[in-house]
Amino acid sequence: MPFRKALLFAAAVLLTSRAFAGVASSYDQPDTILAKNSVIDIIEHNGYLWFITSAGVNFTPDTGKTWLFYSDKNGLTGYDCSAIFSDGPRLWVATNHSTEVNGKIYDFSDGVSYTDDNGQNWNQVDFGPNGLNIERIYGIDQDIYDITGHYDAGRGLDWVFFTAFAGGFLESQDGGASWRRIWPLASDSINWVSSPAEPSYRNRYFSSVVDTSHGDTLMVSPTSSSRPAKA
Repeated sequence: MPFRKALLFAAAVLLTSRAFAGVASSYDQPDTILAKNSVIDIIEHNGYLWFITSAGVNFTPDTGKTWLFYSDKNGLTGYDCSAIFSDGPRLWVATNHSTEVNGKIYDFSDGVSYTDDNGQNWNQVDFGPNGLNIERIYGIDQDIYDITGHYDAGRGLDWVFFTAFAGGFLESQDGGASWRRIWPLASDSINWVSSPAEPSYRNRYFSSVVDTSHGDTLMVSPTSSSRPAKA
């Protein structure tokens, strides 16, 4: 549906579905409550409509008659969601949480998590030193703002990309099992190594788009605060 109609529909269901509020019966079951009135993104996944908010994930299996809820209380690693993406049967969500440091509140990225069963089980990708050991995924101001991808059945490649503020641009070719950071220009990689505390604005990414209309070529355009770049 057109974006404006989607927003109007979202507003309508948010106003009418509060009557379903209740308490989750167990840790791994979705709560029946609306997370928040402000919706960050809306997608369709497995025939369900999904919302992400700064307080968790809502979805409806019956076109808005019932709303269910996931947060850090029942499966997700964090509660403040900043990106969502449907990759076939797999649903990806980027989460964050707020932490006080020296009297100030900061956003801390929790990286990305995925579910293959509509949220009954959530799996967080481990970017830490005991996992994939990829730096600057967790921490202050490293929120992941966009997740996208493409499944190349001919080559057996399941591409997933995400863009993060102060966290860079990462990609996976195997559906999230392994990841690497990529840079559109050599100067971006030099800056990443030489200025780890303050990456340039070219390395601070907000969105990315996959273009599959060029035959056997996959085009990806990550957008930074300074300019769009193709990788």
